Amino acid sequence: MPLDGIAQLDTGNEYQPEYVLYRANAQRPRILLTSGINLNPDWRFGAGLDVGFSVDAEADVFLQSGAGTVSDQRISAKVKPDFVPQASLAYKQYQFTVRGENKAQFDLTTNAGARVFSDVSAGLDFSYTTQSALFYQPWEFEFDGSNDLTSWVKLKYGVTYELWTGFEAPAAVIQTGNVTCPSGVTDCTSQFSSGASPAYKTRNIWVPEAGFQFKLGDDLLDVDYRYKDSIFTSVPDGNGNYLDPPRHDIL
Repeated sequence: MPLDGIAQLDTGNEYQPEYVLYRANAQRPRILLTSGINLNPDWRFGAGLDVGFSVDAEADVFLQSGAGTVSDQRISAKVKPDFVPQASLAYKQYQFTVRGENKAQFDLTTNAGARVFSDVSAGLDFSYTTQSALFYQPWEFEFDGSNDLTSWVKLKYGVTYELWTGFEAPAAVIQTGNVTCPSGVTDCTSQFSSGASPAYKTRNIWVPEAGFQFKLGDDLLDVDYRYKDSIFTSVPDGNGNYLDPPRHDIL
């Protein structure tokens, strides 16, 4: 649970390198609702929900530039919970787990008007929608196990298969934009260009992990190593929100 606020989400700046894949992981709360049952002394089954959310927002804005005029805006938003299923099956010291795709979706509809030509000219109306996946967690299929080496040392190992081919970037992208030209004005654009994110190709990856658990009296000490390759077929080396180099983690 993040200690500085409930959550911090950021679509990032496309023109600055930012490791948003890892930042979003560390700066959001995670709520799990799980339950399990022992089928017999050797087999166990568990199921639950990973609670996520989505945000729908709408902004109505009217801007005026004349002296003595007032600009105003109204913004409304709805936060809705999303429930991502997950399940696991364990046999003795071995366990297989499936986790569903978890995505924090953000949708914004903006309707704006402006009176910027003169105090008596007609207003200029424009509208656009913005979409972003503020957080993205892929489908995961995980197998892990452990074996006792001695009475106080346990070997742990596992591998996870992550489906990153459905990855959606966190960048807030303008989907559509239309301008209603006021009567008598011919030098305005009737439509502005949609946004675009860099189209880096992603891939599914295997994430191996291994480690030791030491029993020290009533305490346990875990030391783990994990290797995670880049989710991109070629690691970007320019500016952008998509830097994801291969990682060696000591946990």
